[in-house]
Amino acid sequence: MLTVYSNSKYFSSRKLQVVALTLIGLVILVLLVQDFRKAYRDQGNDFTSYLLSAEALLEGENPYLTESEFTFIYPLFFALLLTPLTVIPYWLAIFIWFGINVAALFFSIRILIRLASQHLGVQWGRHLYPPLAILLLLFFGIIQNNLLNGQVNFPVLLLCVLFLDNFLRKRLLFSSVFLAAACAIKLVPLILLVYVILRRDFRVFFLTSVLFAGMCLLPAVSLGTELFNIYDEYFHGFILGKFSIRANAEDPSMFFTLHRFLTFLVPSSEQWLWLKYVASGVVLTVTVIVDLLSLQKSGSLNEVWRFSLYLLAILLITPISETHHLAYFILVASLLVLWLLSVRWSTYKSVTVLTVGCLICFFLGNAIETGPYYFISIALLFLTTSFISLRRSVTDL
Repeated sequence: MLTVYSNSKYFSSRKLQVVALTLIGLVILVLLVQDFRKAYRDQGNDFTSYLLSAEALLEGENPYLTESEFTFIYPLFFALLLTPLTVIPYWLAIFIWFGINVAALFFSIRILIRLASQHLGVQWGRHLYPPLAILLLLFFGIIQNNLLNGQVNFPVLLLCVLFLDNFLRKRLLFSSVFLAAACAIKLVPLILLVYVILRRDFRVFFLTSVLFAGMCLLPAVSLGTELFNIYDEYFHGFILGKFSIRANAEDPSMFFTLHRFLTFLVPSSEQWLWLKYVASGVVLTVTVIVDLLSLQKSGSLNEVWRFSLYLLAILLITPISETHHLAYFILVASLLVLWLLSVRWSTYKSVTVLTVGCLICFFLGNAIETGPYYFISIALLFLTTSFISLRRSVTDL
């Protein structure tokens, strides 16, 4: 029986909860106004590009070749999903997409808290409004970046979390549909297929693979056989291009990956293409080893932390490092902070020290984007998550 000391009494004040909820509402309202302002610039924002690609798809044209300054870089299933938003007024499409993103972030956190509650003692309730308001302010830059640019990270995160929820409930169809949709919108969740394979659920693996392929091919309804030529150009021009030596010089000074950290330490290694693949392999191998070791421990902490390892591995592997990608970081970091606020955090000194170090490096990254601080912050969170995953129970921490 898990016994935890709840700090929720510090947030039990009804007035404090109302203030926190009001603050959250005001921040969301301000972000909505800023979103409209940015979306109505001459060049628009990323969401503007998404809509242009969706319109191009409807017209049977190449969605990757529009006049937008923001290049569309996702599989065409995402453009297909957005086609209904092209037939309504632009302002309404912006409002709907903003609401989808806010709801996706909220429900991602809420579902993870529910999944973690049995083992970690974190229960959803009004007492979480104040710490959620604090987290909103702490990670405001990332949330603002995603919402103002109309990014797709929060909906993809929700699909991944819904996959986990249904996978743990042994719902074959739903878990496969959610994971396939996440992968067909943005390829990076494909790493979760490794998570599925390690649990030897080959039915989910097979069905997800089939559904993923089907979703990616659905735009053929508009493009016909030209879809294959467009995907061929996309694969060779974008995906393989990001894993080339030439891509190193194009990367911004801010970086999240192990490979870029190594080239930061040894600049001459930028010309070693093999290092990019080795670094990615190391991250994936460590993730698999930690996952396998934790699976061998009967009674180990629940799946949320092992699932979180894969979300962090995305950041440590994906060659593109942009602020909005840190959505994966804040989801895991928020869960960790909420847990520490719900227990006697001084009891779990190792976890607390690692978490504090992670947050310090994160804020250094906000202030000094040219340094390795974002990478160190992600690596520390990965280490913390690995440490928790390998424990049999909370009392072992």
